[in-house]
Amino acid sequence: NVLGTTVSGKMSSTDKALKRAASDSPQEEDTKKSKSTIHGTEDQKQNKSSEQSPSPSPSPSPSTSSSSTPTPTSSSSSARGSTAATRRIAKDLRSLSSLDVASVGFKAAPVGDSLYDWIVQLNFTDSETNIAKDLRVYSSKYGQDFVELAMNFPSDYPFAPPFIRVVRPRFKQYTGHVTIGGSICMELLTRSGWTPTNSLEAVLVQIRSEIITGEARLDLSTGEPYSEREARQSISISISISISISFFTGYQHSYHHWPPSSST
Repeated sequence: NVLGTTVSGKMSSTDKALKRAASDSPQEEDTKKSKSTIHGTEDQKQNKSSEQSPSPSPSPSPSTSSSSTPTPTSSSSSARGSTAATRRIAKDLRSLSSLDVASVGFKAAPVGDSLYDWIVQLNFTDSETNIAKDLRVYSSKYGQDFVELAMNFPSDYPFAPPFIRVVRPRFKQYTGHVTIGGSICMELLTRSGWTPTNSLEAVLVQIRSEIITGEARLDLSTGEPYSEREARQSISISISISISISFFTGYQHSYHHWPPSSST
């Protein structure tokens, strides 16, 4: 099973990610904050007492005490979201981990121990679709018989959709609902089409289905992957074009129905 063995190293990170999510509880965060507050208060008391104690020098410099004041340092926050977002992603991960890969046709897991960056493999080898035929040729040339996706979760998930893009293989233009840069072009993955109740299982099932019904074909001339920059640029262009078309369509509708008919 190529799908199950190719990214076994990446898939083994599921337990690490879940353990890390479980350790980031609100109680621990509050404890860390309270400890830092206590230490900060003690430092301030020590600094205040040292300032109030008589200085041995007859003429203390006023700039000395101000320069000795420690500069506050903010805790470095990685690209992680709220506790609610982390818990929801962990819940989705546990749900996907219990699925039968052969029946659903995909497999997903975090990259490393971060819950916010995932790798997804879509399998089409069990069908006679064009994408399945192209994957057989692609596999013989480049050694990969599945479609690899990257999925990145925003900090306000599930109230905003994940950003999902194709990594490799490259698709032929305007096929399979994949943009020229590799992003997935679906209303479901936009802020206007997304709802917090969407499950990742349903989202991935629909992406796989849309690739098939969209008559996806692969660019078999190259084995180069899409970059994240390509994907984000292409989806921005697609959204801009969609907005322009919507505006123009509304303008045409208003023009053809002007002036409004007067009621008798």
